[in-house]
Amino acid sequence: MTAIPPEVRVLLDAPNYVHLSVLLRDGAPMSMAVWCALEGEHILISSSQDSPKVAAVRRDPRVALSVTDRDQPYRSAMLRGRVVAMRPDPDLRAHNRGEDNGAVLRELLGYDAATIAALEQEGVILTKDH
Repeated sequence: MTAIPPEVRVLLDAPNYVHLSVLLRDGAPMSMAVWCALEGEHILISSSQDSPKVAAVRRDPRVALSVTDRDQPYRSAMLRGRVVAMRPDPDLRAHNRGEDNGAVLRELLGYDAATIAALEQEGVILTKDH
């Protein structure tokens, strides 16, 4: 397993915009904004259990992830990797980012439970300010 570089950890730990790209059944890519959190060297992505992205990674675990610093948009990172585990996330851990907003998500988004995917990154491209 490749370590997540410190510069990327800073981006992923902050409330920045994160997009996940998956491969659909026909091989076409699909990208969507996601909630994420770090757990050791894994990036956790949370989603509703019936989400198209969950179905896509069950078929093909290869994914790409991008994160952009919301205050400095030229500072970003792109990661390639694969989903190595999926498990229930009843506490909406990847959504919380240190706050207990699970009740709000349950009410507004209808999330009773979510699936959490652990992404193991295989390659990173980091862009700096221009």
